[in-house]
Amino acid sequence: MFRRKTNAFWLISAIVVGGLAIVVMGNLPQSGLVRPENRGAENKPLVDEGRVQFVAPLEGQEKESREKQSTGSIPTGVSVVRKFRERTRDEFPVDIVGLGYDDLESMAMAGDADAAMVLFNRMRFCRAALPPISEEEFQSYLDRMHATYEIPVLRNNEIVYAYISNPTEATIVATADAFVRRYHACNDIPMENRGRAEEWLKTAIVNGADSLSARLAFSRTLSGEERENLVLDIWREGEPLSLMELGAVKKQDFENGGDPSDLVKSAGYYAAFVQLASEAASQNSELPHLQKAYEKYRQLLDSEFAVLFPPQRQAAERFALALLDENQNCCVFPLPMGVETSAGNSQQVQK
Repeated sequence: MFRRKTNAFWLISAIVVGGLAIVVMGNLPQSGLVRPENRGAENKPLVDEGRVQFVAPLEGQEKESREKQSTGSIPTGVSVVRKFRERTRDEFPVDIVGLGYDDLESMAMAGDADAAMVLFNRMRFCRAALPPISEEEFQSYLDRMHATYEIPVLRNNEIVYAYISNPTEATIVATADAFVRRYHACNDIPMENRGRAEEWLKTAIVNGADSLSARLAFSRTLSGEERENLVLDIWREGEPLSLMELGAVKKQDFENGGDPSDLVKSAGYYAAFVQLASEAASQNSELPHLQKAYEKYRQLLDSEFAVLFPPQRQAAERFALALLDENQNCCVFPLPMGVETSAGNSQQVQK
């Protein structure tokens, strides 16, 4: 367990929203789970049916046409009242956060869970940072960023370029500033050690790290029932991101020869997460990144539902509603942006 608390320089901060209750009334933005009793005579599926290739129907279901066509969008949801708890950031002592790589490594190897978690987060933060280069070369990258909106990042030991998708003066300045800070913050870390994030995470867990974020990250190093059970425990504690992980787990089970019901559960987990993301976006219109993130996850949900028959979609929807209704600890808030999930990595470079 993390023993000492203060602000963490190395962690990506979540947007803090005041208050303990989030009230969602009326229409959600192009989304929302519709309870069966509120569907009406049309009994519409959750998402559109496109011209898609379907998976096998559930056992006992009659074979349907492989191609479907319809129009429309996800129907709007019912009024929702949900209590959220403020997300607790992992925080570490200032005297540890400010240490260099060598000192942190020594402490982590001696059993300090805080030091190991700082190393884990620092390795993730630095994995795309450029290697040490001359001042002239570094300045040339900055000049290119302002001229062509290209961001140099390190991937597989090669420098490649991402693009600033909305190159306004403000976004260019912010991106360049982040690029400079990342480069200088990571200079003391040997290149051969920047890929050791998973190693430090495991060390932190062994030494007692037990925050939701630590355990969720650790779950990605596991497989099978061990991974699923750990993520289910994290969901029971109210972590929405665990829903995305569970969706990825069940989808992988299906792809590895599992039953079509695994795919239904996968879509249900995604649908539950999208519902929470929808509530966050609809109640925080002043935070446009929440709406952007919600749209991304909604598109993922569309793709997951596109391969299901209507009865399967409805089963996934019921499963999602049950997940949200039955979890008395749901949920911590807000959803942190810029984090990664197994279902679809967030774009941390392209802004």
